[in-house]
Amino acid sequence: MSLNHKKRQVQALLNKRSPADAQAAYYAFHHPDEKTQLFTLTDGAGVAEGYVCLSRTGMDLFRPLLTLRLPLSTAGEGVDPVSATTLLFSALTAGTSVILSTPQAYRPIISALFDIQTEQELRIMILDRERFEPVINVLVTQTETYNNLPRFLVRSASDPGRSDSPEIAASAGLNWRSPEFAEIYVHTKPAYRRRGFGRSVVAAVVQHTLETGR
Repeated sequence: MSLNHKKRQVQALLNKRSPADAQAAYYAFHHPDEKTQLFTLTDGAGVAEGYVCLSRTGMDLFRPLLTLRLPLSTAGEGVDPVSATTLLFSALTAGTSVILSTPQAYRPIISALFDIQTEQELRIMILDRERFEPVINVLVTQTETYNNLPRFLVRSASDPGRSDSPEIAASAGLNWRSPEFAEIYVHTKPAYRRRGFGRSVVAAVVQHTLETGR
């Protein structure tokens, strides 16, 4: 079964307009095909009840990112543990090391089937575009990453006593971008914090993202 066919099968499991499904939808539908493996569990009529997506990313060269939607019980309340186990074992062999990004509701089944080394609970922060105000900072410059995503930088002032280039004081960019959403990141080096550099580069990447219709 082709990857495109599997993508069509799982479309009903994700809401492309929902921020809660945005990351999973990106990796299932828009991540490069050559870096994506999609495993589906279907009913007798060929309708997908759940899926597992393995994506190779720059996050880790050796561990794929695993995103998923697990099949629900026949009553529609909670995950069906038997079907979920079948699906996960169709995608992974024992001993496989992955990075999981899952809804909190899947915690019990994930704990039962995986040996979790480290764990971090994340919150989805959604931009209120009506409250966004651009920030003008002439120090902000734009570049692109290796995968053609925008990145905005503030560099430190040159030191006449040093021959090396100014270091990056703050940067912000996109982890991924789908037709509907984009996920931003920001990092400011400790020595340059509380100067507004982080705010400036975030404002720049937000404005760019809004202008492209996300």
